[in-house]
Amino acid sequence: MRSLTIKTLHIQIKTWCKFTQNTYTHEKRNETNRCISTAAVPDAILIVKLSYLCIFEDFGTATQSSQFDSNGAAGKAIDGKRNTKYADGSCTHTKQDSKPWWRMDLHNVYTVTSVTITNRGDCCPERIDGAEIRVGNSLDDNGNQNPLYAMLQILLAWCNGMTGRYVSVVLPRSDFLTLCEVEVNGYIKNLALKGTATQSSQYNAAGAAGKAIDGKRNAKFSDHSCTHTERDSKPWWKVDLHNVYTVTSVTITNRGDCCAQRINGAEIRIGNSLDDNGNQNPLCAVITSIPAGNSRTFQCNGMTGRYVNVVLPRPDFLTLCEVEVNGYLSTGWYHWQRYCCHSNYYIGHTTVRKMFVLLGDTTFEVKIS
Repeated sequence: MRSLTIKTLHIQIKTWCKFTQNTYTHEKRNETNRCISTAAVPDAILIVKLSYLCIFEDFGTATQSSQFDSNGAAGKAIDGKRNTKYADGSCTHTKQDSKPWWRMDLHNVYTVTSVTITNRGDCCPERIDGAEIRVGNSLDDNGNQNPLYAMLQILLAWCNGMTGRYVSVVLPRSDFLTLCEVEVNGYIKNLALKGTATQSSQYNAAGAAGKAIDGKRNAKFSDHSCTHTERDSKPWWKVDLHNVYTVTSVTITNRGDCCAQRINGAEIRIGNSLDDNGNQNPLCAVITSIPAGNSRTFQCNGMTGRYVNVVLPRPDFLTLCEVEVNGYLSTGWYHWQRYCCHSNYYIGHTTVRKMFVLLGDTTFEVKIS
């Protein structure tokens, strides 16, 4: 039987990833975004089950005041490379503008904890001196009037939780501006608000799963802001965050007008698997009790996952009046290195004729080249 080696997985996803044995690295190239593999797999039909596969947004879009030459595009500062040699094509470069600037659009409002700048190494490091890092939501003056985050005297700046969609680096003088990498670390509070909720069953029209992520801590079921399952053998509720996050804590608001004890013993689970509806994912916490109408926060110590479940391991009703998932992700290189194209099955060094990739309920056929 003829053996073939997989070179490319022709799967049109939102980004483009390269596998290096069991280490994942990120490279973004052109508009043909796809995942590729240099690994090979057995000469047969192989089913590889992925927990998730490159379904992440590109969290930054970069622009700048001008471009010195074809090497110096704004996007070079968010390509995941800390290469400081301009000739290698991994640094930005403006013309000598009167007030040169570079800006990153995060496509959402984040609490920014820190910004790391990699300066040019082969020439002119002093050009970065005095540059301002600004974080905010305004595009007035190209975002250069947003609140001041730091003056660049050092290459790592702590932002003390400033909030904004745009991160700018601006030189308040006439000069060239070159950045070899900009890494923005931060988080979105209550990730669940943009999630999709499901549950094991629905008691009545008022008890839909989405009521637990409507942003309201109203603990009265009749006000239509709480979920309610039927009396299932093992009732569960799940939120799909649509991305993989590091979860710091989960806050649960219990029902206040009845039956507060029903929540006792519920498990909070976080992970990427949908086996058993996600109820076998790693355990964050067990809810011993929550007083009627109260909210309680459970620390998850940086667990990572796309799905957050609340499951009762016994026959009962499950009611949740709000579930808040607090967490974060990082943009740039560290984001991609950590979150892109993870698999719960490592392919290995073998060969294959035909391959399928399972993502949730969708099967992708892999073309071999």
